[in-house]
Order: sequence, then C-alpha cells, then structure tokens
Amino acid sequence: MAGAAVEPVGEIVKTQRTKRPLLVLVAIATAAVILALPTPAGAAGGEIEFDGAGWGHGVGLSQYGAYGRAVEGQSAEQILTEYYQGSSIGQLGVDVPAVDPLFVNVASDKTATTITIIDGPGSGASGVEISRLNGAEPAQTATLFTGDTAVVVDTTPGEGAPGGCTVTLTIGGAETVWGVSEPATAGDCDVSVSLLSGDAGQPDHLVDVSNCRISSCTYGWGTRVGLVDNGSAQRTVPDKVGGQCTGCPEYPGFDIVVELTFDEYVRGIAEVPFTWPTEALKAQAIAARSYAASFALDDHRDEGCFCDVKNDASWQVFAGWVGNRTAWTSWDAAALSTSGQVVTHPVAPTSDIVRAYYSSSNGGASEASAEKWGSSFPYLVSVPDPLSLVSANPRASWTFTEPADEVVDRVWGTSSTLDLVSAEVIATNTSGSAKTVRFIGSSNSGALSTKDVSSQVVASWFGLYSWYFAVDDEALGPIPFIDLEGNIHADNIEYLNQIGAALPCDDGPTSFCPEDPMRREDLAAFMVRALELPPSTTDYFVDDDGYEFEDDINALMQAGITRGCNPPDNDRFCPDNTVTRGQSAAFLVRAWSLTDPGPGDWFVDDDESVFERDIDRIATARITLGCNPPANDRYCPNTKLTRAHMSSFLARALRDLGAP
Repeated sequence: MAGAAVEPVGEIVKTQRTKRPLLVLVAIATAAVILALPTPAGAAGGEIEFDGAGWGHGVGLSQYGAYGRAVEGQSAEQILTEYYQGSSIGQLGVDVPAVDPLFVNVASDKTATTITIIDGPGSGASGVEISRLNGAEPAQTATLFTGDTAVVVDTTPGEGAPGGCTVTLTIGGAETVWGVSEPATAGDCDVSVSLLSGDAGQPDHLVDVSNCRISSCTYGWGTRVGLVDNGSAQRTVPDKVGGQCTGCPEYPGFDIVVELTFDEYVRGIAEVPFTWPTEALKAQAIAARSYAASFALDDHRDEGCFCDVKNDASWQVFAGWVGNRTAWTSWDAAALSTSGQVVTHPVAPTSDIVRAYYSSSNGGASEASAEKWGSSFPYLVSVPDPLSLVSANPRASWTFTEPADEVVDRVWGTSSTLDLVSAEVIATNTSGSAKTVRFIGSSNSGALSTKDVSSQVVASWFGLYSWYFAVDDEALGPIPFIDLEGNIHADNIEYLNQIGAALPCDDGPTSFCPEDPMRREDLAAFMVRALELPPSTTDYFVDDDGYEFEDDINALMQAGITRGCNPPDNDRFCPDNTVTRGQSAAFLVRAWSLTDPGPGDWFVDDDESVFERDIDRIATARITLGCNPPANDRYCPNTKLTRAHMSSFLARALRDLGAP
C-alpha cells in the first residue's frame, strides 16, 4: 500500500487507564437497592476500547506529517529525505533509468463497460479515435465526439470461455455494432480509445469509463485507454485463474488499462487535498512518481494485470482527469515542477529508486519496514514524526469500542463459552505502535486461557485504522472470583467487586485470596477505587517508584488518608508492608472523617494501642464488629488485616455512611 488517499489520522493515545464504572453511593436509603444488585454468574460482559491514532501502514512518508512540515517551512526535499533516511532526489533518465510509457490498470476482469466522450477544456474539436483489433482482419476504427458512446460487452462471460466482445457505437445518435468475429478469436475485446491533447496541453475531449475500480474514471492526459482481452495477443501469456499454471482457465472479459507518461500519471494522482502547501504537494508528487517507477522498472507491464500499477488506495489513487477539482492548478504545478524527480538511495533494489511508501498519518513516529513487513531497508526506518499529529489531521486520535462477547468470538471462536477477563498491549514496535495484544479469558471454573495476537490481526478483526493503539479494558464487567465459597465475607467482597473496588490477588484475575494479608499498596488501590479519589500529580514518597499502584498511593496521600510509614519524615510509604487491624482503623477514620467515639473503650484488648481512639470511632460507626464472635469484645489490633476483613470494613462504611 502506498497511501491511504486523502482521509487521515494521528497519534497513538497513551492515556491513563480509567477506573471501571462505579456505583454512586449517597445515602443509607440506597443500601437495599445495592444489596439487590445481581452478581454475574460466569458472564463478565462489558466492552473494551481501542484508543489509537494514525491511518494506514505508517511506513515512510506521513501525508499529514508532510503537511505539518511544509507549514513549518521545510522544502519538499527536506521532507522526503527525513522520511526516507539517507536518500536524495534524482532524475529519471539521468540519475536512474527511465521507463515510458506507464501502464495503469483501472479495472480487472470486466465483462462490460460503457465509454462516454465528454467535453474537455481544450478549444479544439478533433474527436477521439476508437479502434478494435479484429483477429486477422483489419482493425475496426471510428471517431467519437462529445456525447458519443461505445458499449463493450463480453458475449460469453465465463472462465475459460473462448467467445469475444460486441462493441455498440452510438455516434451522433446513430448506432453501429461491431460484432464478434466469425469464428471468434482472441482480441475481440481489444479496444483502444485515444487520449488527444489540444491547445496548451489541454485535451479537447475526455474519456469516461464505467465499471472501473474507483468512482472517478475520466481521463484526458495520456496516450490511450485500452481494453485488453485476458486472452489477447498483446499479452505474452494469457491471464489465467490461479496464475500461469498449466490447465488453468483464462479469466473472462478484459482489463481496462490507461497508457501514459510518468508525468501525465502524476498529474492525475489524487492522494491529498490540492489546497495544501506547495512543498507538501511537491513531496507527494515525487513520492508518487517514485513509487510507480519502482514497480515499472521491477516488472514492467506485469502480465497478470497488463500494468505497472493499479489505481486503488492499496497502491495509490490515480483519478485520471482532476481538472474539475478545487485548486487543481496547484497540484498540476507541483507535478510539473517536479517533472521526472524520484527518491533515490544507493541500496534501493530497483535501480536505486526508492519504493516510496506513504500513508495518511502515523501515531507520532513512522514505522520501520522490518517490523511492519519483515523486509529491512536503511531508508525505511522509524523516525520521530510529531507533526503527523497536526490539528488539521481529523484522525489525530480515534476510539473503537468492541463488546466483550464479540472479542471472545474473534479470539477463541464463536463456540467459546469463556468470559473476557483482560486485554492489553504487551509488546510495541520501535515507533511505539502495538506489536502484540494479550487476551485472557476465564471459564466458569476459573480456568484461564491466554492468547497473544499480533496487532496486524487485531487491527484486521476490528477494522482499526492503524497499529498505533492502546487497549482499555476497564469497562469490562466485574470478574467473578472463584475462591470465595464458604467465606463469611463473600457478600461484602462481591459487593466491592460490583462497584469496581475489589482487585484480584497475584494468583490470577479470578482469584481474590481472601485470607491473604492486606499489603499497604493494595489497601491504597482498594480505597482509591471505593472512594473514587481524584488522581494526584505529586510524587509524595521515595519508595514506591515502579509499583503497580503508585498512582493510588499518591492519591491516598493527597486525600489525607495516609501520612507515610516513617514519622517524622514520612517520605516513605512501605508499599510491601502488611497492614494491621489497628492501622486499618486509622485509614478508615481519616477517609470518612469520623470523630464520634461513642461510649468509648469498646474492646478489652486495645488499651495499649496507639489506634484505640480510631478503633472506638469505627466501632461507633458499625464499620467493625470485633474479632471474636459472638462475644466480640476484642478487636485484635495487632493482627494482620486480611483482604477479606478490609473488604467488609469498606462495604459496611459505603452501605451505612455513603461515599465521603
């Protein structure tokens, strides 16, 4: 693919992952409703987002990057030599070989087309010659003028069928039919329509062809529009199904090919808006010429398509006549002022001409061809390209949202009963684009299935515009934990899970490990999610760098819920330390600003604890019930807090007190 036409995109969006949706808890009156919420049984549901930027493959020139560079004053040569490292600008026929004419395939294997002559901008009225090869007979010819038509129809449109074409001419209202030769011979579909130039290089007439590959198929500059029979004597070998294999049938019908010079071809390229800065247009013209020349010199007039290049976006868009488009004279001037110029490099395999790949835009750096396609070239490496993200780029960012069940169908197949647990980019390319995406699914029993999928496949599955994307899986539904059966805190844990505040333990996404001690880092993560605390931009502690929940630790400090672990300096948080039940009371008191100790001295075992006042306050608020049911006259302040205990503390506080 050379380019992605005029529609664009931008950078990969690397935003902080958002929390899963939280329920709003505002009053005790809501408790009954919350308790009634169903807990999913084996169906996580939800959705994931692909947040990305850029459109196209990202290798070589970025069209929007070239636009941004031209706005900043760079020349076409500066633009091109930056995208194609170590390259220079050369001249066809001088520095590198020339190939003329160029053959552009605009339609393949067609069985019918209508050719219509329309007015051109020239002042003459010379008419257009149409001719057809006629086997051993002399060629049939006629002259067409504005409004005249020629309808070409394959009479036996089947693979391997030996028949030919009829050509029905309507000239000045009168109809003439060129029938199939008797006997039918290959070549009946070989029709040629001349492209004539009038005053000042402007064609008197334009040739419009129906049933072609793109919507606009009108031609003015060039030598001819040709219909080439798939069994034509013009071909070295016939165009066959499956290639040139022995016994393969020929394709039915004909190809439609435009024959013209390289400069005439570039004048008809329609890849970017013609209103763009001049140097960006020049860079595009040179890149387009280089791309076509590299194919023409590599395999001139390939037999399969009777062409050097095709005219769709997977090659580059050759629109033909563009003289009716806004600001087309600016593009025409750029094409003519760079006549014959191509990008060259001493190690380019096609006579030093660089195959100048380009696309609409990238995510802030171009892709290396080695990582994109597996072929390494010193001029197609990743280069920084922030100007690809200019404000003019309508796809500087984009988002695709996919339901979890559809992701499962893609990754594991439509017969899968797995729930999607997580999705994330686990490897990136030099440019920062995604290389590998890891999907994890869970069965009802909790068994996990992991699939690593290339970004190429993922982009194809979901129609993503480029490989520049990150995956946000925070909108997946709550993942049921499989290790809560029989645990007296199970309801409270599931409640926190419903509101996105219960995080799995290190055993995997479906395990909670309720009896594991609560680490200070994990406590921060639970509380930040339960309380929906805003993020902090301050790094408060020196010992939490690189920890998974460093952002949560800073948010907890910003909210005044933690003070650190090494008074009086308190520049450390001790994220790996476990939390005691006494310490948890202090965290909860600060979070809910509890001040009422009630009658005081609720428990018999906390008189020596520095947290006695805090313990009394959470007992008054009914956040704790004690640690020795049914008596519950003890709190066990020095006992390690378990993940299950903290879940019950938070669940009771949220239900009874609401969010602080």
